[in-house]
Amino acid sequence: MSFLTKRHIIKIPKNISVYYCDVNHIIIFANSFTYKALTLKTKLIIEKKKRLIKITRDPFFKTSNNEIKKLKAMQGTQVSLLKQMLLDMSLLFL
Repeated sequence: MSFLTKRHIIKIPKNISVYYCDVNHIIIFANSFTYKALTLKTKLIIEKKKRLIKITRDPFFKTSNNEIKKLKAMQGTQVSLLKQMLLDMSLLFL
């Protein structure tokens, strides 16, 4: 298990559905009006019952030591992108 803190965990609102394709490394958020997709660089852990997404530092492919150091920055970037997508989708109802 990779390094996870509270800031790397995202709660999913009830009005948004999440579709995750592990083969193509794509996550899709959908509600009744629209959908948004994002191509991922690191792996995710999705807990369906608790409606949580956990972003890890684990890469999809083997990488060099130099690239592994950059995954910490990628982890934070993906968290902020996913949070922004969820915020945009949930504010659409207001």
